Amino acid sequence: MYRRQLQVDPKNEKAQLWLASLLENTARSDEAMTIYKSFPDNSSYVVSARLSEANVYFDRDEDDKALKVLEDVNSKHETFVTREALGRARLIRENYEDALPIYTAIIESMSEDEIAKNTQPLYFRGISYERTKQWAKAEADFLRVLEIEPENPDALNYLGYTWVDRGENLEKAFKMIRKAVELEPQSGAIIDSLGWAHYK
Repeated sequence: MYRRQLQVDPKNEKAQLWLASLLENTARSDEAMTIYKSFPDNSSYVVSARLSEANVYFDRDEDDKALKVLEDVNSKHETFVTREALGRARLIRENYEDALPIYTAIIESMSEDEIAKNTQPLYFRGISYERTKQWAKAEADFLRVLEIEPENPDALNYLGYTWVDRGENLEKAFKMIRKAVELEPQSGAIIDSLGWAHYK
């Protein structure tokens, strides 16, 4: 259907976006990038195009270009999605100081119901706090995640591991890591946490 629409109307942006995605998935990223870059700022699909453009840059290990694209689209078309994409990019690059205010802004923009449905911003802010040596704030975020989602394996593992590493709440930390292993028995990172806990 979309291919036919492109033949009839080359300016059909939804069809263009679909075609670019198809090209990207068939190792023709240069052609996909040409299409993604062609979307004007006033397009209804510009956010999707820019996020896809950034992903191609990340796949090419051109992180600086990807971040520039994300910063630009977030400044012009700021939404939860663009803020979250920018925050995740900062986190992946281990730029925790820059990720922290982004996740704080995301959380402050969310209602309690929204946070209850999506605890990831809290979890990622907790990581950012921990990595910037603000443990009390990090601990509070992880505990809040677990209050909402008691069986969140990532939060169980991260908090349990850090407590063990700090020599705090050891009995509870062991239970949390063991629970995380039960929930994600194939996770090498979580298995490693349990081994580290036994070693400590």
